[in-house]
Amino acid sequence: MPNVTEFLALIADDLDRSDMGDTARTSLFRNISFYQPKRFWFNVNVATDYAVAADANEIDLDEAYNNTITTTIDKPSYFSIDAVEEIVSGDENRLLTECQYTEIDPDAIANTGKPNNYARLPDKVVLDKYYSSAATYRVKGHKRLNAPTDDTTDNDWLMHAEELLRTKVLLDIYAFKLHNAEMALLFKKINLGEMESLIVDTARFQGTGRITPTQF
Repeated sequence: MPNVTEFLALIADDLDRSDMGDTARTSLFRNISFYQPKRFWFNVNVATDYAVAADANEIDLDEAYNNTITTTIDKPSYFSIDAVEEIVSGDENRLLTECQYTEIDPDAIANTGKPNNYARLPDKVVLDKYYSSAATYRVKGHKRLNAPTDDTTDNDWLMHAEELLRTKVLLDIYAFKLHNAEMALLFKKINLGEMESLIVDTARFQGTGRITPTQF
């Protein structure tokens, strides 16, 4: 599980040249953005806890994501949501029911007890009631996992999809920078094999209830 610096060193070794660091870095981030919407075993059923203040009924899903090593951009943290739960105490959670946003009447929202329903908008979750006390809600679903920083050693992408990204970066460099069609084709085949391996690993979890059907 390399960090970015170590990952780029691997690419340099693969190419047997040290002048492609910036190109490899750009390709790494571009390809993580490309793979983020795809459902893998490590980015589905991911839970995040959100604190909601008293008399509030929205969960802000925007988070800062690494666009490059030095630049971030706000994006919705979930591609799809499978469940929203109120954390009551310990592992005891109260499951909310999903509804359409049009079913939530903004004029009827009031401090009338705990919310029972939620609607998903691109950048937030809207609850159907205000609650008189602050509460914590757990959102589960297909999450947009962040790209690594230079010194990150436990990034999900580099831990679980290192070879997928490595072969795709090499494919990009050979195809678009070095214009070596033979090597580009070789790494395209290897990359497809890495994708197939992740698909198989993802399918292995489908019978456990841990993830929903894979969409590629």
